[in-house]
Amino acid sequence: MGKAWKWYGVKTLHRTQPTGQPVGRDKLYSKTMTLVEERVVILEARSFREAIRKGEAEARKYARRCRRRNPYGQQVRSRYLGYCDVYVFDELAGGGTEVFSTTEVVPRGLSDRAVLRRVIGRKETRHAFRSRRNILDIAFNAPAPGVRRTRKESVFVERGTLQRRADA
Repeated sequence: MGKAWKWYGVKTLHRTQPTGQPVGRDKLYSKTMTLVEERVVILEARSFREAIRKGEAEARKYARRCRRRNPYGQQVRSRYLGYCDVYVFDELAGGGTEVFSTTEVVPRGLSDRAVLRRVIGRKETRHAFRSRRNILDIAFNAPAPGVRRTRKESVFVERGTLQRRADA
C-alpha cells in the first residue's frame, strides 16, 4: 500500500530582470533594477521529497512562462533561484487555513522592527515602486519614447480595450 496523498504549500524564489539594450527611455528607466518574487503554490504529493521535486519543476516552468517585453523594448526574463521550501497541510484548505509557515531562530535582543526588516525588507519607496515599470509588460504600460508596440502587442491592447468597453 502506497503513501497517502497530501496537500503541500511550496515556496520558491524567482528573480526577474530586463535584458538587452533599451530602445527608448524615460525618467523611470533603470539599468540596475531587478525584482525578487516569493511564490507559494499548492500541490498534491505523497511525500516532502515528491513535493519538492514537483515544486521545483513548477518553478522552472513558471520562470519559462515569465517572458515579455517591457515599455523600454527590452526582453524581461524570470529565473528560478533554486530555493524551495515545503509545508504540509494538516487540515483541509478552507477559510482561515494556514497555507504556509516558516520559522527562524533569532536572538532575544533583536527588536521586532529589526525582525520585520529582516523578513520583509524596508518599505519600498515611491520611486522604487514606480520603477517596476522596468519589468512590467508593454501591453499594460505605455511604451517609453522611441518604443513602439509590436502588432501582436497592439492587437492584445485593443482587444482588452474593447472588452472593457463592452463590460462597462
